[in-house]
Amino acid sequence: SVGALSASLALGCNRSGRAGAAGASRPIRIGILATTDMAPIVMAEKLGYFKKNGLDEVILTKESSWSNIRDKLLIGELDLGQILFGVPFLVYSGDDSAGKVIKIALTLNVNNQTLTLAKDLAPKVGYGHTGGVKAAIEDIRKRNTSRPPTFGQSLNGSLPDMLLRSWLAASKVDPATVHIVTVPPPQAVAKMKVGELDGFYTAEPWHEVAVREGVGFTHYASQDMWQDAPDKCLAVTARFAAERRDEVKRVAKSVLEASRWLDVPSNRIEGAKAISERAYVNLPVDLILPRFEVEARFNLGGGLGEKQFPPLGALAFYKGGRASFPHRSHGVWYMAQYVRFGLVRNPPDYNAATDAILMQDLYREVAGELGVPLPDDDMTPFVAQIDGVNFDPHDVGGSLRRYA
Repeated sequence: SVGALSASLALGCNRSGRAGAAGASRPIRIGILATTDMAPIVMAEKLGYFKKNGLDEVILTKESSWSNIRDKLLIGELDLGQILFGVPFLVYSGDDSAGKVIKIALTLNVNNQTLTLAKDLAPKVGYGHTGGVKAAIEDIRKRNTSRPPTFGQSLNGSLPDMLLRSWLAASKVDPATVHIVTVPPPQAVAKMKVGELDGFYTAEPWHEVAVREGVGFTHYASQDMWQDAPDKCLAVTARFAAERRDEVKRVAKSVLEASRWLDVPSNRIEGAKAISERAYVNLPVDLILPRFEVEARFNLGGGLGEKQFPPLGALAFYKGGRASFPHRSHGVWYMAQYVRFGLVRNPPDYNAATDAILMQDLYREVAGELGVPLPDDDMTPFVAQIDGVNFDPHDVGGSLRRYA
């Protein structure tokens, strides 16, 4: 059943690449998690790009949670990993880990995060607006005296965490008055089903599963809160980046080629079939494809009908190079939100952090070799629709003062 599949993690399944160039001291270890945005890493292997770019053996290891990937990168048990774009910035600027570096070679995808709420809230709040949210949350508080209103998100400092808090703030709900917990995406549906969560904000395809099972409905897609928000990245340990930079470049080149391949509409079905396998997302293709296609179609659930997104208006991996480039402005935005919502006590050194984390020089080399255009908006101000604030990465203090 879909229910059994949604609870299944199939942990520890490894996929091996093939031998390539000689001289590497050991295989390259890349951590992945059961979300659809693992696709560029998986397809880099499936399409033979790792082999073509002369890599030695590559091992993809399916991990149980984002925190697992983060911690294994920090201790060097993984060399690279699929991880939430904001996490390296919280690691670097957080009070407990200040100065620790996880590097970012490229952005894996934009969009692909979704906020699902419990099905009984659908008539009260609908899709894509905040008008009824505060009253609905107060109703939850009155009806459930055993716990406060509780919302799951993928990992502290991530896009789901920041947009969940932004959604609460835009709904005139103080995030400190609800319970925000970390939930690995593949566990979220099961936790909502047993009443532990009133909503969860994670990556796909688990929101499609929630709708199919009648557990929840789609209240917001991340692209309707911040269009083309950077979601996952190809993260690299600082040591591996320093000692084996050429191999990092080869991995990044392979993944970028796969990202470009995935944004061709006719390739998305093949990509969905590949990641549906047990070693990856471990769900039927028909649960993956609707929100994975270039023209994504969301069955919102809760009697709300469907929402169709324009081409690459939902999940995008490449988008003419704009989606793949790791923007400094995005890193600054994440760190500004940590200050805004009290995740760090002291404002970080934004320039030092982005210099330490973003491997833009490496990305530019790879892009040049592949003929990938470089965007010209690295530090351009932008607006996230959920709060309507013009965020200027050159003026973080002024931008923070503009939030309600």
